[in-house]
Amino acid sequence: MKPRIILMIAGFLAVSGCTNKRTCPGIDLSQSKTSGGEININLSVDASGSMKGYVNVPGSEFKRVLEILNSSLMINSALGSDKSTTTAWRIGREPPGKDRKLKINSLLVARKRNFYELNAEQGWTNVSSSLEQFVPKKPKQNSVDILISDLEPDNSAINTLIKVLKPRLDIGDQLTLVGIKSQFSGGVFPTTAGDFKSFTFSGVRPFYLIILGSPYRTERVVEDLMQNDSLKGKVQITRFATNAANGYTLFVDKNSTIYKPKGCMFPAFSLKVGMFGKFNVDNNAKWTLVKRLRGCTAKEVALQFKTPQMDGFYPQSITDLNMLESSSNMKIDSVNLSSSGMNLQVSPQLPLGGLSSFQLSLNTTEDDTRRWKDWSTLSSNPEGGKTQRLMDLIRRLRRESDGNKSPGYKYSPLRVCGAIQN
Repeated sequence: MKPRIILMIAGFLAVSGCTNKRTCPGIDLSQSKTSGGEININLSVDASGSMKGYVNVPGSEFKRVLEILNSSLMINSALGSDKSTTTAWRIGREPPGKDRKLKINSLLVARKRNFYELNAEQGWTNVSSSLEQFVPKKPKQNSVDILISDLEPDNSAINTLIKVLKPRLDIGDQLTLVGIKSQFSGGVFPTTAGDFKSFTFSGVRPFYLIILGSPYRTERVVEDLMQNDSLKGKVQITRFATNAANGYTLFVDKNSTIYKPKGCMFPAFSLKVGMFGKFNVDNNAKWTLVKRLRGCTAKEVALQFKTPQMDGFYPQSITDLNMLESSSNMKIDSVNLSSSGMNLQVSPQLPLGGLSSFQLSLNTTEDDTRRWKDWSTLSSNPEGGKTQRLMDLIRRLRRESDGNKSPGYKYSPLRVCGAIQN
């Protein structure tokens, strides 16, 4: 079945005399950026043998990312903080199951093949993936933890990873998954022994960063990456959050909103409810409040919304209206979803008099499928240019995060909240 992106619209709700504060979920970092304070950064590199293929190709994107992170994070005052402490780790599991986590003085050592092999001089052993190791058992305050891996977990590894991630999400951290396509030449191995016979692959193969920390800090890491032209068109990003207080969301650029027909509607700072009430909102910066002029005789009015650019979103534009869903009170005229943001035109059907509110958001469950299906492969029929069981991991993360702390809440990277007074 053709995957769909669904734009959820919590319908036009008639409001009469109600002054309860309306909430628009998500964090608007353009309004809430903070810096300063001491932070602790942990950079963990998966040292399993399946990672060798990324370093066998001179100038691979994998090597480039290691250089970017080493430059931007292995220094004091990283991520806009007054003081930062950064520690790099080589992680993995030795047979018969002993975790192996060693400090390394620089990420640049992970650019060499021997980082993923037995090296007695350095104290390195052959290890298998142990992804959960990147999350400290006793994280320090203001911790940012980053895993660099090909991210091919079996069922047991997914369960273990979810177990260590959930407490951090529950206390307000955001998890950001960054997929990067890199040149590769090396072995591809089954996540579960016996699924298939290992084989050699040369070509483009994804690797991943899992970034865990406050929304502001995790987005700073993303910004550092996306400033590099060499990665343009090779990066995909998805975010996970358990409630409205810890998920980075793009809201409408109100200065770019277009009202049709011209002179029929205008933006308002506040709206009245009844004779003496006020339509209360949690944050005016998130809300588009609109008044329709009494002299407006147009049978139909329309609003054109635009969000700012969102890095790591869709490389191609999505314009299919069948991917959208609305209430009966709103007609969606057009939509364009891309890395440039969202362009949306709607035609609200307003009742005579009174006030109506609405909320539009992207359905992340459908978004995940659309975004990652071409990056994921089955262990039963593996493709060297894709990641085994990636969709299994993403679906578990989404299921374990959405609504975990706020029942009914679903994280969305894009949201439109507004109200119109007729």
